[in-house]
Amino acid sequence: MEQTYRFNQEGLTKKNLQYIVDVERHLRTAAVLPEDQIVTLIDTMVTDVKEAQKKSITARSLFGKAPQQYADEQNEVITKPKPKEPSWLLRGIDGGLLVMGIMLLAVAGTAFFGKSSSNVTTIPISLILMSFFIGGAGMAGMQYYTLRIKEQGRKGLMKYVLYAVIFVIVWMLLAFVFTAILPVKWNIILEPTIAIVLGVVVLLLKWYLKRKFNITPITRY
Repeated sequence: MEQTYRFNQEGLTKKNLQYIVDVERHLRTAAVLPEDQIVTLIDTMVTDVKEAQKKSITARSLFGKAPQQYADEQNEVITKPKPKEPSWLLRGIDGGLLVMGIMLLAVAGTAFFGKSSSNVTTIPISLILMSFFIGGAGMAGMQYYTLRIKEQGRKGLMKYVLYAVIFVIVWMLLAFVFTAILPVKWNIILEPTIAIVLGVVVLLLKWYLKRKFNITPITRY
């Protein structure tokens, strides 16, 4: 039985050992991975197969593929370049567009369909701008603290909750202050119809940027 890398065979059944040897042979024949990556991959396989043997699971059943298919798959997975992660600025813009788009549609929808629609007919641009800037910063911050939850467990969760509360308070205060100090002539008023059209455009822009820059959920980190 051909074996180039002398991994620890102890405890492996003859059938499982042959499977691992065949995978190694195909990896070396393809000559895609460097020696150190092949060794690491084989060692990992040996460990996984030995654990599976305790449950009477064969290597073929564990990996679900013939040796050559599994080797080809590993060559592709390991050598395939990882997509570039979006910057925090892009994540902030993405979040800001989401909040702004939802805000435009929600407020305009209230104007059209709410019980108090007679009193809600216009949307100040200051509200929309604050939704974008503060909402974008808030969404990026919440994603940052999502990472802390994964790293710190319960302690990270408490930080996340505290951040969310502070964020809402700051958002309300800044929105009030910004609207109060902004000259009336600059605070353009949007009619509900225009707000709906703008909201759809904003959400389409968010979708485009998400696809173009691969802005994936933070849970994929």
